[in-house]
Amino acid sequence: LVDQREDAGNRQVNYGQALPPLRLNVPRDQYIVSGAMADRRAVRDTFMAPPVERLQSRYTLREVRENERLREIVRRVDLDSITFDTGSAAVRQSQVPYLADIAGGMLDVINRNPGALFLVEGHTDAVGSDLSNLMLSDRRAETVARILTDGFGVPPENIVTEGYGEQFLKIYTQEAERQNRRVTVRNITPLLSSAQ
Repeated sequence: LVDQREDAGNRQVNYGQALPPLRLNVPRDQYIVSGAMADRRAVRDTFMAPPVERLQSRYTLREVRENERLREIVRRVDLDSITFDTGSAAVRQSQVPYLADIAGGMLDVINRNPGALFLVEGHTDAVGSDLSNLMLSDRRAETVARILTDGFGVPPENIVTEGYGEQFLKIYTQEAERQNRRVTVRNITPLLSSAQ
């Protein structure tokens, strides 16, 4: 697992500000895939699908981690079957099996490209301070990444984690909302490669 906490103080940089707004050219359910509804093949196909727009540049890992607009270029799998209690980064034992197809899809991609890199993103709802939510979202991403590596054999060198706190709410509310307490996974490999 790669963690760059020392970069946390410089999160305001907007590397993608020169990019125009995303114009999605694929059906939304193929762009944001529900982990609860997808089997291993669907997860693999999502992670292997090309970016939704032509890459204009090559980006660093830091640029990708810090800029939502860059991450939007690749599809994502929302782990909506994994939810967290308020203030908690623990995954219930009963939810762990839901990660099997996610891990399987990741391993299929890694078998084809051993250098593949997945970003595991942690999120919170709006309850609590910005700083505590940022730290909590980091822990949520790390918890899921550890389960993927320790429980399902995804190599740790193929995963990076990042917490985004309450920046990207799925349900726009300042109240406690389980759907906002979530983790998302993206194959960011295409963003780290040269433009095609």
